[in-house]
Amino acid sequence: DKVKEGIKNDNIFDVLAEELQEGREHFHSRVAPELDERDHLFDRAVVDVMIKQAGKIESSIW
Repeated sequence: DKVKEGIKNDNIFDVLAEELQEGREHFHSRVAPELDERDHLFDRAVVDVMIKQAGKIESSIW
């Protein structure tokens, strides 16, 4: 599992770079460009959904 390995090795954003870029592009296609801080919203969603749920994975980053 990419998320588990990325958390364990503290390189989650490198491991998931392709998937995150695809997600960002999809998000941009659905969210109005006029929306202030839409990139911040995407980044926050990634942290809230993926990283917080991965908090149970043993890692030196916690």
